[in-house]
Amino acid sequence: MTERSPRTTVSLYGASVQGEGAVSAVVTGVQALDADPTVETIVITRGGGADVTLTTFDAEPLVRAVAACSTPTVVAIGHEDDQSLAERAADARAMTPTEAGVVATPVITDTLETLAVTERRIASAYETLVDRRLTGLGRRVEAGVDRLRQRRQQQASLRQRAEDLERRIDTAYRTAVTDRLGALETRIEHGLRTTELLAQDERATARVVRGRVAGLEARIETAYRARVERELQTTAGRLTDAYRDVEAAEQIATHRAENTRLRVVVVALVVVLGLVLLVGVALVAAL
Repeated sequence: MTERSPRTTVSLYGASVQGEGAVSAVVTGVQALDADPTVETIVITRGGGADVTLTTFDAEPLVRAVAACSTPTVVAIGHEDDQSLAERAADARAMTPTEAGVVATPVITDTLETLAVTERRIASAYETLVDRRLTGLGRRVEAGVDRLRQRRQQQASLRQRAEDLERRIDTAYRTAVTDRLGALETRIEHGLRTTELLAQDERATARVVRGRVAGLEARIETAYRARVERELQTTAGRLTDAYRDVEAAEQIATHRAENTRLRVVVVALVVVLGLVLLVGVALVAAL
């Protein structure tokens, strides 16, 4: 065993394998070794003896104790013809303690070679796994970069569309404002021209009316003066005739009374002419 596995240590637990206390002694030893965390393999064996002692390894308590072990078990009781129940419950079976040692401890060189092969396999698998993970991660990173580029392109396209829309709105707004201002200026100019024409018409009408009024006033004034002069001349003639008649009359009182009557008539005529003139002016103002 030293040559096969130099680092392996053996711990012995003695127990009787025959007699009345054999079963309980072996069960106690198995349970004690199973509870020891430093024990890696439990070997149940005997140094020799008659076949009648094999009944110990068929006892139910021992079989249950072997089956309940969490530590690997090897049973080697040195009997080829019959297989005990403990051997069937164990993880491995051997004929002799030496064979049990071979079963429990593999050759160190084989173990080292197996470990080396396993290490190489693990390293290869790790490298393969790392390569796959790195490749997958690289692909995911590239896909993420592509998505970011696409998003940036989409954002740039959206910004360009927004700028184009803003320019179009600004152009349309300026065009609409310019058109409305032009239409408003046209309407204002048309209104001003219409107002000027109306004002000119009103001024012309006012001039015509004023001319007509002035002409009518002149005509009335001329007619009034002519009428007054005629009346005055007529009155003067009558007064002259009356005066002559009065002078010719003998009674001075009669002459004075006639003169007074004529004066009253003249005043009445002047008042009538004044009323006629006022009525004419009122009619002109009404036109």
